Amino acid sequence: MFIFNIWSLRLFGISGIIGSILFIIGDLLYNHVPGSKASPTIKMSTLPESRLLNAGTLGMIGCWFYTLAALHVYIAFRPAGEPFASILFWLLLP
Repeated sequence: MFIFNIWSLRLFGISGIIGSILFIIGDLLYNHVPGSKASPTIKMSTLPESRLLNAGTLGMIGCWFYTLAALHVYIAFRPAGEPFASILFWLLLP
């Protein structure tokens, strides 16, 4: 059994914030082209390959931080019962 102290809970919460920021930046790299009114497929076809690779990489790194944030939610719902907390944890995984 893990012993969760206040620092581990804070780190799990901060990892969720970092993961969400990485997801947002990755999505903006994929979809945001200032001043463009074209469809998403046309916009993405004109983007440089490095921008698409960076967007994908940020999304993958964000997944790891998001998984740690799911542990934060798991710990929060443990008083409601271990089965309920486990189900929530597995549903929150990317």
